[in-house]
Amino acid sequence: GVTTDGVTILLHGGVHRLAEPIILTPEDSGTSAEKPFTIGAFGKEKPVLSGGVPLRNWKQVVGQPGLWQTDVRVQLGDNWQFRSLFINGRRATRARTPNEGELFRMVGERFNDKVFQFKFRAGDIKPSWAKAGDVEVIAFEKWTDIRQFIREVNTESNVVTLSGSSSQHTRESGARYFIENAPDSLDVPGEWQLDRISGAVTAMFKAGENPN
Repeated sequence: GVTTDGVTILLHGGVHRLAEPIILTPEDSGTSAEKPFTIGAFGKEKPVLSGGVPLRNWKQVVGQPGLWQTDVRVQLGDNWQFRSLFINGRRATRARTPNEGELFRMVGERFNDKVFQFKFRAGDIKPSWAKAGDVEVIAFEKWTDIRQFIREVNTESNVVTLSGSSSQHTRESGARYFIENAPDSLDVPGEWQLDRISGAVTAMFKAGENPN
């Protein structure tokens, strides 16, 4: 409510889903430290403001126990591409290889900056990932990290070309990296993968779990 002490908005517990951003302007600010603009929880309740959208209509993938799939393009309209999926309130792991706790390493250091190219150990990166168009390398060089799409894979020279660039001074021999969103790396319950061509999101659940 609006009082002589400023503006206070108290939210009850539960998930409050936002169809569009909350817009605050300078006019919403308190006139002073004594008359602030405040958004807070009502009592000891625990409200959550969420811009997320529930995904429904999951169907089991035929012949692949544990895998469930739904069409996000139909449910989310134009704004259907995303990198985060929450299952029971926890951020799920985007399909990755190697799995958590392990990392690949570059052979030597990145040898080209614009575009980003490096040598990989034979078998670590697959040509099919470049064809998919939405498989990403997450690499850690010195104090930096990069996230770029795989654009070309040469299995004769074991060289991968990524979608962006980086600076020469961040090159690091044997830099660590892993792969995200490759469809064939969906192999652990709690992982998920989004196909940006078809709009299908696939997630792996434990035996007996039903995402619906």
